[in-house]
Amino acid sequence: MAIKNLQINVKDSKKKYVKYVLGLFEEIEREGDLSDAIKIKLHHGLSMSSTTPKIATEMQLFNESYTSSFEIDGLLHDIGRPEHYRLTGNLIDTDLSKASGIVDHGQLGALLLSGEYGGVSLLQRFLPNEKRYDEVLYNVVSNHTTIHNSSFTLSINHKDSVFNDYSIEEILASGDATLINKLIAYKIRIVQEADSLEMFQNIINGNWKTKMMVGDNDLARSEVLNLLYANQRIDMKSLKESGLWTNNSGAVLRVGLIVRNINSLLSFKMIITNDWLQMMHEAEIRNAKARNNCDLCDSNFELAYSFTQAFIANIVALADDPLFVTEEVKGKALVLTRKQMGIKTA
Repeated sequence: MAIKNLQINVKDSKKKYVKYVLGLFEEIEREGDLSDAIKIKLHHGLSMSSTTPKIATEMQLFNESYTSSFEIDGLLHDIGRPEHYRLTGNLIDTDLSKASGIVDHGQLGALLLSGEYGGVSLLQRFLPNEKRYDEVLYNVVSNHTTIHNSSFTLSINHKDSVFNDYSIEEILASGDATLINKLIAYKIRIVQEADSLEMFQNIINGNWKTKMMVGDNDLARSEVLNLLYANQRIDMKSLKESGLWTNNSGAVLRVGLIVRNINSLLSFKMIITNDWLQMMHEAEIRNAKARNNCDLCDSNFELAYSFTQAFIANIVALADDPLFVTEEVKGKALVLTRKQMGIKTA
């Protein structure tokens, strides 16, 4: 008996997404920043619905049966953000955690989709005729910011053929938890990669005004820079808890996310060819000038960008696969970049 195709109407879901976001923001209008909030969140979700399947296609790991699911992953990955804004008046995850006890906007989004938060399943609004994909989407949305479930920490195997050999319907129908968890893990990483590429565009185009400052208490700390040099995870919550968070630490966090989240060689080449890192650096400086009416003077901020520029160039030079950048290649590039820049780590 043939397995029925997933019933995902992306066009209809996009219309409902726009209606939901606009409707919620109309309820919670806050003077001065409403238009920016709408523009950023609407644009980001709709743009991600295109970027996410493109990244998946570049990786050549998935047959065409997965395309519409990747579009939905991208569209709804930040569906928790409007409610997050309603609760806190900002988009800071640590404030969301304090206000609601919910760890971050990804977890909130999954709870909204399932109906565990709010009492009504949003996913029934966006995908009214399909239940088979629910659990996968909940987990992709919940874990796209921080992976909370150790089952989804798997790195992408660039030689894996299972998702080319079998349709998404066959994988879901198999009931094989190992295969389904692998699918979720791969999808999380592809959403994270698309999110990182979108971050470039949002900052460069001025959709996202970063909060660069010049006061002594705003400068990026050397301890945060050392995390970048070691290619270790940098996140606002842990930095705040350890007393290391400053306004300019956000710039180090952003460039750190780029290298950690991107696995496609083509994506790294696009960053170099389009000079996106330099353009993002210039946008950060413009934001500092707008806030402080002066050039930004933060040596650690500059070092973070110089290091990441060299790191990406070395990743591309050392890549041994036409499609993927493995963790091994990143490790070699990291050692080489530190050597080139005379950086010693503990």
